[in-house]
Amino acid sequence: MSGPLVRFLVAGIPLALPVEAVAAVTEPAPLSPIPGTPPAVAGAATLAGGVQLVFDLEPLLTPPRPAAAEEDPGHALVLLDGDAAGLALRVAAPPTCGPAGDRAEAPSGPAHRLCSHGDRSADGVLSGVLEPVRLAGALRAASRRRG
Repeated sequence: MSGPLVRFLVAGIPLALPVEAVAAVTEPAPLSPIPGTPPAVAGAATLAGGVQLVFDLEPLLTPPRPAAAEEDPGHALVLLDGDAAGLALRVAAPPTCGPAGDRAEAPSGPAHRLCSHGDRSADGVLSGVLEPVRLAGALRAASRRRG
């Protein structure tokens, strides 16, 4: 077992971050689109007292699909880790915070390359535990691609 985790869903994929990598969890915030950015850049928002670049992990984890008529604004997770400071994630379900479960192999699939390991919660859900440094690198790389 490791320290507490913040758990959330992105495109139906259970993911988690170590609680020490999260500065704050906020209610949905209005996003300002940034022209010419790739789909992984959801926009910019005023969160935790500053302007944060907000990312949507779904385009990095799933194949492209037609846009929905109305998008759920989700919640934002603001990352605290030094390499990820100033970045936020938009997630589909309200995040929860709780103790780590049993350590497991990271789930297979597109998110596994961003995960350090898996975590099986007491209710049996296997979440990929995102590695903050890998996540920050992937988000910064995605932000440099043309939209």
